[in-house]
Amino acid sequence: MEEFIPEKLEEAIGFDHYKNKFYQHRSAKVVDGRTFYHGHAKGKEEKKEEELKFLRYVDRGLQTVLHNEGKPLVVASVDYIFGLFKEVNDYKYLKEVSISESPKDETVNGLQQKAWSLIQKELDNEKEHMVRKYIDVTNKSDIV
Repeated sequence: MEEFIPEKLEEAIGFDHYKNKFYQHRSAKVVDGRTFYHGHAKGKEEKKEEELKFLRYVDRGLQTVLHNEGKPLVVASVDYIFGLFKEVNDYKYLKEVSISESPKDETVNGLQQKAWSLIQKELDNEKEHMVRKYIDVTNKSDIV
């Protein structure tokens, strides 16, 4: 999947672009033995736009790999990134629940087990809902 999906923000938007925009200007001033820095850091909105751009690349790569085949997609990321990913996602089988942690803190097998656990909970809930619906329908038909 590495050929379709960038692993880092810098790969998607370019390291030079990212590095040069982070600090447009920086200077230091020493007063009473303390150093003060002055500069213009990238604003939150600009950073968010770059993260969204990166996540669009990830989404396009996933589309190339998954082809809307109906396979569930469980994302492992911090909540903030998952929220942004849901904004740009075009894969219709993305699960609304995620593994709420950084994937770098987990093994592939560990992530797979957590993903299956989330999917199993969803399937169990759906099954329970369908059973209740069936019971309601059959009880109503007994009355008639």
